[in-house]
Amino acid sequence: MKLQTAIVDDDRIFHFLMDIMLQETQISNSPVCLYEGEQFLQWWHAHKDNAEASLIFLDLNMPLIDGWKVLDNLRKETAKKIFVVIITSSIDPKDRKRAEGYPMVIDFMVKPIHLNDLLEVKQSAPLLPYF
Repeated sequence: MKLQTAIVDDDRIFHFLMDIMLQETQISNSPVCLYEGEQFLQWWHAHKDNAEASLIFLDLNMPLIDGWKVLDNLRKETAKKIFVVIITSSIDPKDRKRAEGYPMVIDFMVKPIHLNDLLEVKQSAPLLPYF
């Protein structure tokens, strides 16, 4: 497997919908669904070497360890190809600006997410070798 995909969000319904859309867009047939930041970080450290690259759909507002803390941890992973798509209900321009400060963030999407949003991610230049 070249590209591993994870959905990190505390909303189970969102996981269900994203799973369907990721399959429909042929981005991933089996995304890993994780429900909070700590769970993701544990999974990440156990599986980060299983693929050439990782595509992570990350919610910002989660209990305990939020998306910002996850991004801070991922920033330390300089040798790994990590692509993060922020998925959030926040429409605050400060959040979008802050997300731009993380080099692994390739997109910032405000919920609800649509198929066309995911197709744009699939067509984005940094990910092309992995599809």
